[in-house]
Amino acid sequence: MLEFLYQSGWGAFAMMLFFQIPFLIIFLYIVYRKAYTNPQASNTDGRRISRTELLWVTIVVVLFVGVNVLSIKFMPTISTARAAATEQNIQDVEVTARSWSYEISDREFEVGRPVRFSVKSVDTVHGFAVYHPDGRVLFTMMLIPG
Repeated sequence: MLEFLYQSGWGAFAMMLFFQIPFLIIFLYIVYRKAYTNPQASNTDGRRISRTELLWVTIVVVLFVGVNVLSIKFMPTISTARAAATEQNIQDVEVTARSWSYEISDREFEVGRPVRFSVKSVDTVHGFAVYHPDGRVLFTMMLIPG
């Protein structure tokens, strides 16, 4: 399940909705109540508002931190560090981007072995991406000359 959330565009969209829809519902509820149900000044005790605010902020922080902590293992730098720490035989691939072409050092890779890309541009800004065979983007880079 976590792979879906962190490795696809639909997962990112689902996470965005997960965070935005509750905020939108509460915002619209508050606006409706103040505009139509009770337009006068509030009689609510200030201590009650403080507890509600604290609860709301706590929920938001816990959800935000939780989602980010769960996403750490999907970061390419963490995967590379994990592969290097286990002393796996990492396949290094050198890529040089030029206008209208890419020079790739090795075109065949052993399945199951980690791959480390070292990519540079010699002339202008280039985009570089590696795709999974099913069409998912594994990672992207923006290459700046030098």
